[in-house]
Amino acid sequence: MLARPRSLFSLAPVLGLLLLLAPGCSDDDATSGGTTSCLTDTDCEATSYCAIPLAGGKGACQPGCRLAPNDTCQQGWTCQVVEGSRTCVQDASEGEGEGEGEGEGEGEGEGEGEGEGEGEGEGEGEGEGEGEGEGEGEGEGEGEGEGEGEGEGEGEGEGEGEGEGEGEGEGEGSGCTDDAREPNDDLASATAMTSGDRFDLVLCPADPDYFAFTVPAASYLAGIALFDNTLGALQLQLLDGAGGFLESGDGQAADPDRVLQVPALQPGSYFLHVSPVGEVALPYSLELFFEALGETCTLDRFEPNDVAADAKPLLVPSITAGVRLCSQSNDWYTVDVTAGVPLTVAIEFYHMSDGDLDLYLYCGDDDLLAVAESTSSNDDEELTYTPDLSGACRLRVKASTPPMDEVAGIPYLLRIR
Repeated sequence: MLARPRSLFSLAPVLGLLLLLAPGCSDDDATSGGTTSCLTDTDCEATSYCAIPLAGGKGACQPGCRLAPNDTCQQGWTCQVVEGSRTCVQDASEGEGEGEGEGEGEGEGEGEGEGEGEGEGEGEGEGEGEGEGEGEGEGEGEGEGEGEGEGEGEGEGEGEGEGEGEGEGEGEGSGCTDDAREPNDDLASATAMTSGDRFDLVLCPADPDYFAFTVPAASYLAGIALFDNTLGALQLQLLDGAGGFLESGDGQAADPDRVLQVPALQPGSYFLHVSPVGEVALPYSLELFFEALGETCTLDRFEPNDVAADAKPLLVPSITAGVRLCSQSNDWYTVDVTAGVPLTVAIEFYHMSDGDLDLYLYCGDDDLLAVAESTSSNDDEELTYTPDLSGACRLRVKASTPPMDEVAGIPYLLRIR
């Protein structure tokens, strides 16, 4: 149980005895300006202190705070002598303040209230974190600020503050920016495509892409997805009009592409479904091609390209689908090469009709001497060449054995990387 402090009345006998022992000194001449004589601060009112003359002896109670260790200032303030008077001075490291103000500083802080927050990392959110806001908060930063106090402190009121530091933030986002074809995350919002379309897209984690198209007649179909396999991978699927699975694109885990081919797709409505494999944003391109099957061999979109002078340009890298050799014996293409960078070209005979294709590469002015070739009797051919000079080279696809089926010809797919 705490002892009750003594009152001034309980000290009256002691004070009287002290006054009798000190003759010649009165209340009026103890010190100038004082009204009550004293020996210690406790002899004065709580809002006063005992001012002792330099010569010693009794002092006089003066209005003001008391120095340590009996400091009478509130927490966060210290009693100091300022211009001959004692006054409470706010500590430099702590402070309380009310009002409106602006403050800049660096530090760690949490804030409660409404506001917009930006933070380093993924997404934007509202809540606790870095940024600007109104409300109550602790830790405005290190430094001086108006309205909130100097340094670190607590304050109530409205204020704006800018600062750098660490904070907690809540928000949505994975750091992946959707492409212009979004939203197309389900069958209902699928992006429309038609034959010949090629889109440059971004595949976000856990965010599939859907594309809708209609085939008016029985057709050959190819869907081609190209991407950087050092960043991630994807899956390419063909779905029917109700979303049921039909076919999946070919491609190994290390391949930078997925190719989906259907030799004879019946008329109807279909979807291409592209789904992510991995947890990072993956840029990719998607191309769709379909061509109605005819009663005779249909010339492809690159014709005429039966001679070197009519060679059609292709990109590096690229995958070209929906091409074929009919009665002619050659297809010619051009590609740009870079000195010291290997070029790999492959042709795949899908739906082949008893014919055989060979592959040749020419660089320079000589169209008779190939710098690389692939002439096996297998269905697929592939060649690789590292040029000494940069410039244009020519590719030649030749039918070494003519097709037995004049309707189908010899369809093939051309890969360049």
